[in-house]
Amino acid sequence: MGDDGSVLHMALLANPEARAGRAAADLERVLGRLQDHGIRPEVLTAASPGASTEAARHAVSNGATRLLVLGGDGIMHLAAGALVDTSTVLGAIPAGTG
Repeated sequence: MGDDGSVLHMALLANPEARAGRAAADLERVLGRLQDHGIRPEVLTAASPGASTEAARHAVSNGATRLLVLGGDGIMHLAAGALVDTSTVLGAIPAGTG
């Protein structure tokens, strides 16, 4: 629950094919950590820029109050653009190449 008693709906967006498939292991590791704390996000995967934007929009339309993005600046930029004029909070889990 949120601080105000509201139910949080969290989504996690990632591209498991990024970094020649190594991002899939990052995704599993992050999911494990979240689940250790009782957090079970809706997992959204996208392998292209268009799919990333669409997945972020889907999260918002599905009622996500939080969107965590696992990846680099590319997917983060796309997700941020999709959240403009929404109340969904964006969180970053850095996992880019740099």
